[in-house]
Amino acid sequence: PPAASWSELQSIDGASNALAGLSAHASGTPEAFRLADDFVVTGYAYGWKISAVTLFAYTSGGQAEFDNLHLRIWSGNPATLGSQIVWDSTASGALFTASPLPLYRIFNSVTLPASPPTTTRQLWSLRLTTPNLTLDPAWYWIDWQATMADPEASAFSPTTTILGSRGPAGANAIQFKPVSGIAQWSNIIDPGKPAPAPDFPQELPFMIEGSPAAPPCEGDADASGTVNFADISAVLTNWGSNYLPSTGTGDANGTGIVDFADITAVLQGWGIACD
Repeated sequence: PPAASWSELQSIDGASNALAGLSAHASGTPEAFRLADDFVVTGYAYGWKISAVTLFAYTSGGQAEFDNLHLRIWSGNPATLGSQIVWDSTASGALFTASPLPLYRIFNSVTLPASPPTTTRQLWSLRLTTPNLTLDPAWYWIDWQATMADPEASAFSPTTTILGSRGPAGANAIQFKPVSGIAQWSNIIDPGKPAPAPDFPQELPFMIEGSPAAPPCEGDADASGTVNFADISAVLTNWGSNYLPSTGTGDANGTGIVDFADITAVLQGWGIACD
């Protein structure tokens, strides 16, 4: 379409994917439908300070009636006993926005049985701010459910689309849905088409916005847990060093550069015992 693009299901070896999207809306079954996938907080010593999360979806009939998004972060796979919810958007003060994208979800238009492109599945970005969400370095799962202005409407989240691939290695997304009348988490598997096509596990796309988390308390340049003269020494010893933010000794304010501002951070935090 003019000024827009296709998000087309991929095919390999004469077989294409069959799932354009997965149900992600509230239904009559408690908690169904929900979607979940994993991510790893890495790269920064104190983790990530997350400001927003964006999911993607389209509606039945192409009509945008997204009302809200319920988002949860888990310490492990939601389907695994012992996993706990570490953040829930309910009552968090999160702000929701839904925006149309110049992107249309379509089935594969090349591999038989081919489907002609249509504009009935316009993708939307569903963005939720995440106040007071800081995650330590670790492996997490994110799960979500869209709320529709019309309770009879449906929302579908697309699977991750990678050119020339029916599913990335290690794909492990799951969906909470009724199975034989009982709602439970199930692996998301694309059965492919035509019928003899091999199955492929799927991933789900989402974006996380944020910045490196600051040290437990600014001024603790040597990560000892207390701000004192040793932190002044750590700053001077590592003067001029450049690190990834919040990762290096002497970086008292977490900017990634050891300079005079770190001396100021130590003095301002003098005597504080860090969490």
